[in-house]
Amino acid sequence: MKRPGIYSMIMLGLAAGCFIGAKNAKITDADRLTAPLNIDGQLEDWPVLKMQDKVTGIRYQVANDDQALYVAISIADRMLQKKVAMSGISFSIDPSGGKSYPVTVTYPLKLSVTEEQLKGLLPERPRPDTSRTGQPFRPDRDFERQIIQSIQTQMNLQGFAAPVRSGRVDLKDTESGIELAMDWSEAGILQWELKIPFSAIDNGSGVLVKDKGTAFRIVLHAMEMPDAGSGLLPGGGGGFPPPGGFNGPPSGGGFGGGMQGPPPGGFPGGDVQEISKTMGAQIISFKLKLATQ
Repeated sequence: MKRPGIYSMIMLGLAAGCFIGAKNAKITDADRLTAPLNIDGQLEDWPVLKMQDKVTGIRYQVANDDQALYVAISIADRMLQKKVAMSGISFSIDPSGGKSYPVTVTYPLKLSVTEEQLKGLLPERPRPDTSRTGQPFRPDRDFERQIIQSIQTQMNLQGFAAPVRSGRVDLKDTESGIELAMDWSEAGILQWELKIPFSAIDNGSGVLVKDKGTAFRIVLHAMEMPDAGSGLLPGGGGGFPPPGGFNGPPSGGGFGGGMQGPPPGGFPGGDVQEISKTMGAQIISFKLKLATQ
């Protein structure tokens, strides 16, 4: 009997477990802050990130003061970092403690740019001499940061209370009061930071009750597999992925999106199961009681 190829095996793996993550059923307390945090993508001013997803190793924390909710996400795994750069993170809230998660912030967003457009947006970067190693040129972390800072200038908002509008909003727009930043630490850890004023969730509607369990969800959106005949699967020659290959969640903030071509830096080492796990969506769900005086 003919053995299935690696592409078919990976696709079966994705179909069998495309949503990989953890659900924390225990309701714990959010940290209470005594002073507002600076939202800059650096987490030095945060308390220790106490929560960690056992599947992905992602660390995260939710805290609040009297006026706002704060979120920190820390990702050390390089393949997950690459996936975030291409497919995005969504942070969702269900104030009632249910599973509908009507309030969502998504960043980074879906990108669709040509190579020429990308060259016009980013500074010139010399290609290293790969003749000795024989390895294809891949963008490194600095290049990913350039892409994020030069192109990813908007977040997507859904389900917030008036007057916050739904849709794409510039990160520098202060009207909504929602602040978001993403950056890498000196140690190479991807850091995602968010501030949401309580008024943007509950503008007098009473839907947010701080002393009851509020449901939260973190989604690292999935990447699609490259075409089987593209030669870009593990073990193939590959090359520099097309800049237009960056695809994240749709503007509505829902699941989906994907990638044309392999992630920058190629596919992770290891078996098909690990590749499928990395490319599938990670969903982390948990409940917290927001801190009160």
